[in-house]
Parts: sequence; C-alpha cells; structure tokens
Amino acid sequence: IEREVCSTYIQNYPRIVLRGKEIKNKVKELQHIVQSLIALEIMEQTSDTIVAKDFLNMDSVSVEELIRKMDLVTRTMIKEAQQIFEEDNYEGINERDHDVNRLYFLLYRAVLYSLRNPMKALRNFKLSGLDLLRIHFIGFYIEAIADEIRRTARHARSLKLSAQQQEQLLQYVSKMNEYYLSTMKAVY
Repeated sequence: IEREVCSTYIQNYPRIVLRGKEIKNKVKELQHIVQSLIALEIMEQTSDTIVAKDFLNMDSVSVEELIRKMDLVTRTMIKEAQQIFEEDNYEGINERDHDVNRLYFLLYRAVLYSLRNPMKALRNFKLSGLDLLRIHFIGFYIEAIADEIRRTARHARSLKLSAQQQEQLLQYVSKMNEYYLSTMKAVY
C-alpha cells in the first residue's frame, strides 16, 4: 500500500483514494503513510475509505532548492553520527532520514512533472531535461547516503565496540564527511 501511495504521489495525482474493509484496522499506519508525504492531506475518512488531497503547486517547486535542503539535512545527520558514542542520538538521525526521504519523493515528483512540462521548467527555473536528470541522480545519491548514515548509526549503537574500534569507526565517518562535503562543493 505504501508503494502504491508513493507511486501515485510521485506521478502527481491530485487525489489518492484508499478503499477497503481493512482500513478501520490499519488507520494509524495509513495515516502515517499519507502524512509522510509533503503537501498531502487527508480530507475524508470513513471506516472503509481514506481520501487524501494534494495541495502543492508544482510550478513553484524548485528542484535545486530541494537538493540544497536534502544536502543540509544529510550534513546534519553526518555530524550527529560522529557523536553517536557520546550521546545516543539515533532517534534524531532516524527522523532526519525520514525528512530526506520526504524531500526525495517530492524531488522525484518535481523532476517528473518538469520532464512532462519542459517549457514550464525552462521558463520557471531555466532547467533543461538533462539538468533535471542530473538533479534527480544527485537527489538519489544523497538519499542513499542518508540511508547509510542511519544504518551506520543504528549498528554503531547496537554493537559492543572497544574504544579503539569506536575511534576507527569515527575516523571512517569523518573521512566520509570530507568526501561528501567535497563532492557537494563540486556539485554546486
């Protein structure tokens, strides 16, 4: 169901309708799925139906701004991961990863919308089809990096590592941070 809702969202449908006898038993999970997508709101809810409406004007969504937001959140995740042994901040890292996912879904949606409406993309943001594909790949990789940061933090907190092993892991994360920052500098 989550994949179907995300797919429908990315394809820019103005309304998403969920129907079924199981809705009343899965209300919380379904609400969470809908609420995890930017500008999608539940407008109607019964025991067998949930209707969500999209409130976003896609002509005003800047894919470059979304990349910058994803980058900023990912940088914060890396900094927090570097402190995982000093303070258990995994929940914050996990929440930030959800934010990156939300931004990526919107980015994907905006790229598809702009590819379907190339004149609007050129007029509004001066982006060609190749620019949009480049931005999509950048977003894809930022989202994957955020996922790996979350995984690293999750495993680091659950493993019983010696002080030396902790230091080595932090050195790897620090090195990854340097590579990430230099890569994003090149992107910009």
